[in-house]
Amino acid sequence: MDNMSDWVQHMVEKSPQINQMDVQNMGCLNFDKSMSQTVFSGLVKETSVQQYPVSDRFLVFQLLTKMFQKYSEELKANRPEFLYGLLQLVEGERDPRCLLVVFRLMHSVIESLDLDPYTEDVFEVISCYFPILFTPTPDDEYGITKEDLSGELHRCFTACPQFAPFLFPLVLEKLESELITAKIDSYKVIEGVSRNYGYERINQFIPQLWTAIRVDVLKPKLLETEISEHALKALISISDAMIENELMFDSFTKQIWTDISNAFNKPELDLVDSGVSIMLATISSNAYAFNQMITQLMPILLKQFTFCQKESTRVVIIESISRILSHSRNISQKQINLINFESLFTLMTSLSVADTETDNIRESVVSCLQQLIQLKEMNENKWEIITKVLHSLLDNCLNGQQL
Repeated sequence: MDNMSDWVQHMVEKSPQINQMDVQNMGCLNFDKSMSQTVFSGLVKETSVQQYPVSDRFLVFQLLTKMFQKYSEELKANRPEFLYGLLQLVEGERDPRCLLVVFRLMHSVIESLDLDPYTEDVFEVISCYFPILFTPTPDDEYGITKEDLSGELHRCFTACPQFAPFLFPLVLEKLESELITAKIDSYKVIEGVSRNYGYERINQFIPQLWTAIRVDVLKPKLLETEISEHALKALISISDAMIENELMFDSFTKQIWTDISNAFNKPELDLVDSGVSIMLATISSNAYAFNQMITQLMPILLKQFTFCQKESTRVVIIESISRILSHSRNISQKQINLINFESLFTLMTSLSVADTETDNIRESVVSCLQQLIQLKEMNENKWEIITKVLHSLLDNCLNGQQL
């Protein structure tokens, strides 16, 4: 049969029970549910979908979608035949409009059907499209974008944690690519799936994932890219998954600290900013991890600030501390160990009114102090000192001094 209309006519002649299957309006499916297997088998055995023109292939995938929505229980009753038949029908599709329908259909199937023992087969059929490489033509009448296709494909990956043994090797391979879009898409997938997959499924891939993230993030600020941004988002998602197991999370954070501690111990490397970004992404909103980080990191940063002679480096250190303080708002303040901020408070209050510091340093210090006093408990305990500092800053302003 050369097209869908011929096939529909053939099916109606062969099975008169199929009396309402309008090929131009797939919403009009009203045949008896007992015939759903007959229609599906007819599609698989009596059509060569990929030899049809695009318009007919689109109708096939619409028909499959409507059938699965309306007759899913009947189709799933014979799971092996349904899965293999479906894979046979969609495999090799290249048209973006058809693929959008296919990805949405596959997401529904993956989400509602136990794929075992066909998990790898399903993964192979959809993963061949990753990463999506598609640039719409200016005259594209359907307005389909690369982001549309990527988003639907990524949803397929996220829906099935059993994909983990196949998906992570794939994205790790793409992270070694020189193609920027491939790396970004890989990090987007990692961000999307990690929380849903859970620590048990991603734990074995953590060393390789962390290595890739470290390479893409731990670099001087001027070299930060869109890749760095997405790598950090992926790290947040990984950390949120790992935190389900305290021992694994503790081991994870210790390894990260070991690998990036030189960024703080050697500020001349210009890695303080990216190092702090990594630490903040790792701890997310976990109070225990935040306190652990502050205990390790704050003394080092204050020491480096005190002894460093380079103004730009000192500014970066203070700005990094401000970022840490700003991040603390994501955490219950009652769980924050304020003793870790005592030395910082003392230093910031003295520097904010010191005449020996440059304007750039003082501006950064005042900004840091503003973040610090927003910690409610710190505010209440240090109000007398804060008041004196504010009066001093006001006097400076009235006397025409710049901050």
